Amino acid sequence: MNLNATLLGEMITFGIFIWFTLRYVWPFIMKAMQEREKTIANGLAAAEKGVQELEDAHRKTAEMLHKARLDAAELIEKAHQRAADMIESAKAQAREEGSRLIELAKGDIAQEREAARHELQRQVSQIAMTAVSKFLGTGVDVRQQQAALDKFVTTLSMKEAS
Repeated sequence: MNLNATLLGEMITFGIFIWFTLRYVWPFIMKAMQEREKTIANGLAAAEKGVQELEDAHRKTAEMLHKARLDAAELIEKAHQRAADMIESAKAQAREEGSRLIELAKGDIAQEREAARHELQRQVSQIAMTAVSKFLGTGVDVRQQQAALDKFVTTLSMKEAS
């Protein structure tokens, strides 16, 4: 057997094999590799997008948390202000109520003082009538003298009030 003929036969067979592979097998392999490359590229893009979305979510969460803290601080400040206003309002209302009660008490005291003064005048006039009747004896009309004294006390009270 001739080595050249064998080598030439093997080269022709190898050439046919290469042509057959390039013509019928290679397109399927390339298509599968391109699809796999596309799938990997899509997966990497999705992963990058997921990472970006995660970073955005962390940033938004941090912003929302910061805003919530600011809102909470503002609400607390408003609550403190409202409480202070309510306390101040209650103090003012208590002062007004105290002033009103003091005025009522002053009016009651004035009325009681006037009533005590009238009672004292009545008792003094009774004592005076009793003393006069004992001094003069039994000839004094107590009712008539009492009416005269009451009229005198009323006149005296009017002069003092003026």
